[in-house]
Amino acid sequence: MVAAEADALPEVSVRCTQESSDTEAVQSRLDVKETVYVPPSAGTAMSDFSNTIAGSSSFPPPEGDSEPWSVATFPQEENSAAMQSRVAKRLVTGLIISILVGIAKTTFRWSFLDQKQRYSHSQHSPTAKSLKPYCQIFKTFLQWLEFSIFVVVIVRLLIPLIALLADATSQKLQVERLPDMSVPRSFPTMVVSPDGSICALGGYTTGFVPLSSAEVFRDGKWRALPPMSYPHAGAFSVTLEDGRVMVGGGSAEAFGIGQTLGVEMFNPVLETFDPLGIMPGRRVLSSAVMLKDSTVVVSGNWYASDNIVLYTTDGEFSIFKPVTEERSAPLLFPTEDGDVLVFGGTDTRGEYLSGWVDCLKGDSFKPELFEEYLPYVPRPASSNEYALGGGSYLFPVMRRSDGQIAIARVQGKEFSLLPTDEPISMALPDGAQIYWDRLLVDRAR
Repeated sequence: MVAAEADALPEVSVRCTQESSDTEAVQSRLDVKETVYVPPSAGTAMSDFSNTIAGSSSFPPPEGDSEPWSVATFPQEENSAAMQSRVAKRLVTGLIISILVGIAKTTFRWSFLDQKQRYSHSQHSPTAKSLKPYCQIFKTFLQWLEFSIFVVVIVRLLIPLIALLADATSQKLQVERLPDMSVPRSFPTMVVSPDGSICALGGYTTGFVPLSSAEVFRDGKWRALPPMSYPHAGAFSVTLEDGRVMVGGGSAEAFGIGQTLGVEMFNPVLETFDPLGIMPGRRVLSSAVMLKDSTVVVSGNWYASDNIVLYTTDGEFSIFKPVTEERSAPLLFPTEDGDVLVFGGTDTRGEYLSGWVDCLKGDSFKPELFEEYLPYVPRPASSNEYALGGGSYLFPVMRRSDGQIAIARVQGKEFSLLPTDEPISMALPDGAQIYWDRLLVDRAR
């Protein structure tokens, strides 16, 4: 977790979830009781993404499970018991060492006094003269030893105390595993209903086959929903003002091959799916965002042409304008003046982009930041996940020269690198590489 602060912005915490080939190392690194299984995607229609994420097969499922695991909730709870225990143990150890050193020092001091009295009757005694420099050296050594132990004890106490103070201002993600879904899913679209229920729409199942089924988690168990009109795996989704969720596109065949045209509206209250008009082109790995006038903006594609498409209140999709760079899973950030910034890290075939930003209303431009850094968007993501409010967003970037991950901020059309407490780790202590999966902005603090 990386704590970050920005000028003129409320304090936020930025959480990065990670993938690694070594689950035990991740468990040790995160200091949690359970192994953390990281999601590949949670769709883009979650009303409170910082509290609930979808599971995946990025990590192997727990022993005994042969299918991708289901869903985990991440309650925002503080966990400092381990750090407090470490501080207490080090304090007790320091006190014991100090007592032992005090006893040793007192013993030697009485020994020196006894030697001094024994030879005080003869200041010219050869034995007294020979012992005097050794006694002085030993006395100096004891003073140095006492001071060194004092420094070591203080340092060993200060390090966990400082970490404990930092931990008091941060929050660690605690994992609660929910019951398995009735159907194994990867890349589902996750929707949180007004009553807090979790809905899983589509995704891929065993054999990398796209699904048209859906289910809801309510009252401690999963229940099947009516089937969708079309299969949606790698689909875009956006929540409308009335609470309904637009879900569109996805892979046409197994193994992520092809794209689809179908779009439908999911009503999480009535638990119904209603088909909408088709898009002007097939899409998968696209992103969508709704504007203040209820217009929905869609962009992004995979192994197919890309452009900016609008869905207006008359119920029709139409191509609005071409893009400077075709993208997969782009970021769509609405601005305060009604514009939308469209940018991403990879093109429709997975190659790195040069960093151009398309605007819904204005001209395209290339931020200076993107000369050195590249937007890092490994999964489709909603703008709500990154929004701070007031047209300001935080999003992950990757340095082009060495792949170092960092956090960037955009305010209006101004892009800048956000200072962090420390560089984001790219490897675990044992050398296992970390593949950062997504970034969550906690606006509750």
